[in-house]
Amino acid sequence: MKKQLYPLVLCLGLMAFVSSCEDAQEELADPLATDYLLYSTFLESEYVGYEDIVLHAESYYGLVYFGLYENRTENYKSRYPEIPEDMLDALDAVYQDSIYYEDQFLSLDKDLLIQKSEAFNEAMGVTDGPQEFWDKFLALYGENAGRVSLSRVAYNDNEDEALFAATTFMRSGFGYLVHMVKTNNVWTIENVANIFVIN
Repeated sequence: MKKQLYPLVLCLGLMAFVSSCEDAQEELADPLATDYLLYSTFLESEYVGYEDIVLHAESYYGLVYFGLYENRTENYKSRYPEIPEDMLDALDAVYQDSIYYEDQFLSLDKDLLIQKSEAFNEAMGVTDGPQEFWDKFLALYGENAGRVSLSRVAYNDNEDEALFAATTFMRSGFGYLVHMVKTNNVWTIENVANIFVIN
């Protein structure tokens, strides 16, 4: 009887192992799930005040504007005390590793188009100054459209605080540092530092 049971026990054990591996794979299938949740919360906020969003498909630290001076992190620490210093250090460590976003944002009350730079530049072509650029942009993407770029998300050690950079453009441009916190398993925007305005 024992010899008959042994293959069955072995088979059941193997099935349990395979099942646990599949579950682990499912959990790891989208390691950026929290990032997309945070991004979606910001895109729905008052800081993105337009209905149609043209999202830069590649993550990066806002725009080249962020790289105009070498000591930006130390500068931000002195200018924006509401943003925790350790979070600024964490953001500085991750933002250079770019990724391409996929259509995994949460359901938004806004239309979202994720577009790579090449496709955007091809659609826009050459324009003569900001006025012509925005006239063409709004003609292509809609009168209530704006362009958004996002950086990678940095987390603290406990993974209950997060920080990322964002830029929004609709004729005028705004750069933000978005600080979010998780309380009772719910992420909310804690602080937003407006780090530049381009008119």
